[in-house]
Amino acid sequence: MSRSIRRRARPGLPRFSALRRALLAALPAAAWPAGAGAAQAPAAIRAPTASRHDAGEFQPISTLALRSPASRRAAPFMAGFCFRPGDVPAGRQVAVRAAAAGARAAPVQATVKNRHPDGSVAFAILAGHADVQAGRPTLLQVGSGPAAATAPPPLTLADLQRSGTVVSIQAEGFGTATWQGAGWLQGAEPWISGPRMSSWIFSRPAGTDAHLMLRLELCLYANGEVEVFPYVENGWLMVPGPTHKQARFVVQLNGRTCFDRVVALGHHTRTPLIDGRALAYWTVPEPRVAPRQERQHLIASQRVVRPDPTAHYASWTGPANTSFQPLQRGLFRIGMYGGGHYEGIAPQPGWEVAYLVSDDPLAYESMLRQGWSWGRYGLHYRDEKTGRPIAFSDHPATQMAAPAQGPSHFAGLDTFHTLRYTPAPTGDMPAGEDEYAITHSPAPPYGAYLASGRHYLMEQCQFQATANYLAKGMSRERSDGLCLYSAHQLRGMAWFLRTLFLAAVATPDDHPLKREFQRSVKVNVDFYWQRVVAQPNNPFGTVPQWGSGVSIQTWQHDFLVASWGLGLAAGAAGDAVTHTRMAQVFQYLAKGTLGRLGGTGPHEFLYVHQSGQQADPQGPDGDAPVIAPSPAGVDPAKVDFEKGTGPWCRDWGEIFRNAVGFPNPGVAGPLAFGFYPDPGSLWAQMHLALDECDRHQAPGTAEALARLRAAPNFGELGAAIRAQKLLACCRSTLAVLPAAHPRGAA
Repeated sequence: MSRSIRRRARPGLPRFSALRRALLAALPAAAWPAGAGAAQAPAAIRAPTASRHDAGEFQPISTLALRSPASRRAAPFMAGFCFRPGDVPAGRQVAVRAAAAGARAAPVQATVKNRHPDGSVAFAILAGHADVQAGRPTLLQVGSGPAAATAPPPLTLADLQRSGTVVSIQAEGFGTATWQGAGWLQGAEPWISGPRMSSWIFSRPAGTDAHLMLRLELCLYANGEVEVFPYVENGWLMVPGPTHKQARFVVQLNGRTCFDRVVALGHHTRTPLIDGRALAYWTVPEPRVAPRQERQHLIASQRVVRPDPTAHYASWTGPANTSFQPLQRGLFRIGMYGGGHYEGIAPQPGWEVAYLVSDDPLAYESMLRQGWSWGRYGLHYRDEKTGRPIAFSDHPATQMAAPAQGPSHFAGLDTFHTLRYTPAPTGDMPAGEDEYAITHSPAPPYGAYLASGRHYLMEQCQFQATANYLAKGMSRERSDGLCLYSAHQLRGMAWFLRTLFLAAVATPDDHPLKREFQRSVKVNVDFYWQRVVAQPNNPFGTVPQWGSGVSIQTWQHDFLVASWGLGLAAGAAGDAVTHTRMAQVFQYLAKGTLGRLGGTGPHEFLYVHQSGQQADPQGPDGDAPVIAPSPAGVDPAKVDFEKGTGPWCRDWGEIFRNAVGFPNPGVAGPLAFGFYPDPGSLWAQMHLALDECDRHQAPGTAEALARLRAAPNFGELGAAIRAQKLLACCRSTLAVLPAAHPRGAA
């Protein structure tokens, strides 16, 4: 290439300084495959140079696959990546290189967002460039390398200013926010800072409106390409008069109209200003690179659920969204408050598990779109004083406006006269009368954040956890965010705590809300530890619930076990003592699931009836699947759980007899009742808990699994789940587990 061509600026790309060009040229670059056929990579990142990793100091850990519908050289991408403890120890750094034999280090940076207690990297956001070919994955090898003596300077807002990028969002009838020139230098919240890519969050009001905020998540790449993710929000915490807002929104990027649509926002809702198949807007054709961390390593990081390791769909044919429109319902069901199983009800929803079991980029894209679909619910309360979701310690007495104050579209709100209520909302909601309900809420887009590294999705996890806090002003013990068993059904406890745990894990270590979530996790762990570990208590591993005393619905207890197990595995506890206590509480709760999977002895709960249901609940002799650890004839509401004195049943055999109406028959037979083998049955939900018992090696798990696998009809449930491609399927539904992955099987 001639010098004249090398100096020529590409249209629409920033004119970087000579110093920056020299520094970028000195960074190690990937060896470009011959004959890629796309436009040449910019000279600044094309020239390969020697690397310390090439000298044998690179230690591989796992791979990241990149898929794109079009071939391209130096395609920009961003991806989240989870690490096991010790993968990248303190004193070393994340290093990436092309997986092809003999390839040099790739032009990729790693921004560490979380570390394990031992100081090793737990989660990082990778960003940079890679060659991609349509229909074929590009593999990058992720590992550890020696820490660099010096780091090249990151891309800055001045570089963004020099790029000449102009972005505007018009809210017709309210006002327009425009970012250009020196305007980029003001009001930016940094998210990623690096030499390959830097990202910021920008926010401005829509004219003089007190509620509408026009926001951008923007990424600037080293070769000058700019990605813009625009969204609008209608959700301040204490600003008076929250209400419905409708406007025609127009998004323009460098004079090109990217979005033009009328959007009606209810109070405390938000939505990306995306319409159609786009995932963001770019100053160049959208790369549409779908990243996917190698499955077994991701699962071995313990940050996600453990799906059936034999389920692998090269092409995802399950339900998915191939496009997005603002405030869509997506794969959420109509009527969140309705009963019955669906794909959203689990520690992680089915659309996130799809990402774990499918190579199809559609599974990744659909997962993002479901994360965006959360915007239709009125749970986005941003503190106008900090510009972030609320800190619990700043609002010990603040309560979401209850029905007496106005239509919140949030089910199960506390009401108490000493609380300070948020301003009463008015107006229509995009979800109509479909209320948000803690008791039936899917998980926040935690898995989508781990896969993508997007700030919007991380913050969505925070919004859901803080909205749950605001909804329970009377029972949460002021700023503790306590989930009292006396104020929730078991499923409400499960999903409240699950959301808190996932927000604590997803929030970066240096974020102001990290300590808020971790403190709340500690308070909740200590509360239950003091009742079930520090003192003798119910020997059957159950906890009471609102309205029923110590009587429990078995499947709801399983939800609690599954949620607590995932939070424990993912590292929600912020210190060693809390982690130990959390593990001890899990071992207690696990007894409530494993005890129902007993054998044929008279003192055991026969496993074929684990749901506690003796007949079809819709039939003439049907009973709800409820069990009580207290003796028959004792009012479950009057049993003393707080002090642990009961009274309690003598053994699981007594609980079995009281639940199903006859003693353990001493003969096993086929698995029965609880809608077996319906893939959405009480049995499938039990397996969510059983898999966490297996992960944490709870005593009795191996024996329970052996009993289940010996049942003549055991295989029917897993077969039905896999036939319908339902995604609650986990390892414990398999008759035989496959051989362990050579590097860190889950």
